Amino acid sequence: MIKIYDIVIFGCGSASEKLSKSLNENINIVCYLDNNKSMWGKIFNNKSVCNPSEIRNIEYDYIVIASQFNNDIFIQLIEYNVPKCKIFEYMNFINNKYNHFEYTMNLFNGNISSYETLITGISYFVSAINGEILKYKGINFSFDSQDLYYDYHIAKYLIEKYNTNFKYALIGLSYYTFQYDLSLSSMKDNVKLYYQRLKKSHNFKFNDGESERIEVNKAIADKILKLSVDGNYIIDNRIIPLTEQKENFYLVGEKQAKLDCNKSYPLTVKENKELFKEYLNLLHKNNIKPIVVVCPVSKYYSKYFSKRIKEEFFEIIHEVQKICKFQYIDYFESQLFDDSMFYDVSHLTFEGGKKFTKILNKEIKW
Repeated sequence: MIKIYDIVIFGCGSASEKLSKSLNENINIVCYLDNNKSMWGKIFNNKSVCNPSEIRNIEYDYIVIASQFNNDIFIQLIEYNVPKCKIFEYMNFINNKYNHFEYTMNLFNGNISSYETLITGISYFVSAINGEILKYKGINFSFDSQDLYYDYHIAKYLIEKYNTNFKYALIGLSYYTFQYDLSLSSMKDNVKLYYQRLKKSHNFKFNDGESERIEVNKAIADKILKLSVDGNYIIDNRIIPLTEQKENFYLVGEKQAKLDCNKSYPLTVKENKELFKEYLNLLHKNNIKPIVVVCPVSKYYSKYFSKRIKEEFFEIIHEVQKICKFQYIDYFESQLFDDSMFYDVSHLTFEGGKKFTKILNKEIKW
């Protein structure tokens, strides 16, 4: 007889939606948990959404964390006396299983001399720049939640370790870039994706239980996730444009902009300014032309973006331009991209990225 596992899912966002499409038939979703009080008592995917503290009164086999705030939620669950062996960290498991940084390194190693443009940046640039159709072929080392620290150290690692053919570098920035430190953020676990190769953890501290958590994730994944014929996990990575989603995008945009702009970290700003200069100097020293790019975002997001954060960003750009030469291209408030070209309020689809790449081909002073 097939065992049915009762699971509780923590999170009601996009990660949770993707998880639901990857679960096998041997599970029963008891309920959802969310730290957003406005969700409590509501119905999500035909199940109740509860206050996380109610987990003490719920019977379950496993709790699945389906949220970008993985580490914070993991700690929260431990404080609720949830056994570690019952916690499945979905996003962490996927990131460790399918390490996009290592995948891109293998791609780069396969034909080093063919790449003339290096691309680095935060998540916006994963889909916003298509290296294959750049005028000078690019390799895209942009990854979710990446910061300037890892932009710089990836570039440094590639340039110092390999006989690269880079002539150009596209540095993808957001207006909040200088306020952002991955290793101190809710996405700090992503540091692990780089560590094996770069040996850089910045402000992130590894703990003794890391290997145990990886083993627990694997054991639970084998029980509740779909598997293909060849034994790989079936993961839903589809990108759905805004035109096919039903949301109040102005409310979503306001919430996301406020979340991204709720930053005031002068020490982080100071460090990132120096990293930016070091990155530019590294490129100039190796005869690589830097092009700093800001991606398009939707009108729902740009409308609510912080004036303070934006002005601080421009001040830093102008200050650094006086001592380091680089081309600056900014499409943040561009009206050339409609809702069909975004998959959320601030990220282009891959089709939108093709359009933006073609624009860059004309804008860049090659």
